[in-house]
Amino acid sequence: MTVRDKARKLLNIAAILAAACTSAPSQCAMCRAAVGNSAEASSIAGSMNLAVMALIIPPVALFCSFIVLLYRHRKAPGEFAASAHDQEAAVAAAEQRRRDRQNDADERARSKGDGDRPRALAKAT
Repeated sequence: MTVRDKARKLLNIAAILAAACTSAPSQCAMCRAAVGNSAEASSIAGSMNLAVMALIIPPVALFCSFIVLLYRHRKAPGEFAASAHDQEAAVAAAEQRRRDRQNDADERARSKGDGDRPRALAKAT
């Protein structure tokens, strides 16, 4: 079971528990005291609960987005993010290694007695 499967299973369980809970007391003590003194306490309390639940969605979404971004862009310990200069240097180093291998192959072909003929002619013969 991968981490993604475990996270999905945990989210499914949390969603089922949240859906099963019909009345979530989401009021703070001050709001409850203010609503409790009114004549229409039950209807106001229900709308206050809904408002509090609606107001919690943006901070939770931002927090979850931040965690997802951190997870996607994580690095191994000791590994640093590559800058554009580092990437250009890596491309240049790879190109240099390719040229060095090519030169080594040309040198081996010349040492076998092929002389100064181009490589294509040496392979054709």
